[in-house]
Amino acid sequence: MQLSRIAICVCAVSLFFSASGRAQGHKRFAVFGGYSSEADITFAPLSFLPISLPSSISLNGWNASFEAKFLPFLGVVLDASGHYGTYGVTVGCEAIIVCLPLGVDVNSSLHTLLVGPQVSVSLWRFTPFAHVLLGVAHIDHTTAITALGGLTNRDTSFADAIGGGLDFRIVSVVSWRFQGDLIQTRFFAASNPISFLTSTQSNFRGSTGVVVRF
Repeated sequence: MQLSRIAICVCAVSLFFSASGRAQGHKRFAVFGGYSSEADITFAPLSFLPISLPSSISLNGWNASFEAKFLPFLGVVLDASGHYGTYGVTVGCEAIIVCLPLGVDVNSSLHTLLVGPQVSVSLWRFTPFAHVLLGVAHIDHTTAITALGGLTNRDTSFADAIGGGLDFRIVSVVSWRFQGDLIQTRFFAASNPISFLTSTQSNFRGSTGVVVRF
C-alpha cells in the first residue's frame, strides 16, 4: 500500500511538470521591456572648435523587444532602444593669451531599431538565448547655446548587434531578463566602402526587465 501511494505521488508530480513544460513550450510570443544603459563613444563635433570631452560617457534609457517563434528553439526578434544623457564639455581658447575655458552641457540621445534571429532553450526556470541583429541607429548631440553650433551633431547609420542573455521564470508567463549586447555603429563615416568598414564604434548595452510570454 505504501509503495502504491509513493508511485501515485511520483506519477502526479511527473504529469504536473510535463504539463507545465508543454504549456511553457507552446508559448510562441514574448514581449520584453525594461531599463537599459549604454556607453556612448560617438561624440564627433566640428573640428574648428577646440574642446575637451569626458573620458567615458554612459547613457541611460530603455530597451524593448518582441519575439515570435517559428520553432521551439528559433524565432525572430524586433528590438528597439533609446538612451539619453547630459554631459559637460570644455571649450578652450586658441591663440588668446587671456582666456577662460567655457564649460558647456551637451544633451545626447541614441536610438536603435534592430531585427534578427534569436535562438533559445528552456532549462527548468531558466531560458538562455542568443541573437544576431541588424538595423539602424540615430544619434543626436545638441547644446542650448546657439553660438556653439559646432557642438550640435546628428547622424543615422547602419547598426548591428551580437548578444544574448538569460530569462528567469517567476510564474508561468512572467520572467525576469538579463541581457547584454555589443552594438556596432558607423556614425559620421564617409560614403565609401573603406570608411564603412573602418569608421565604426562599438558600444556595450546592458538591459534588464520583465518578459511576458503568451
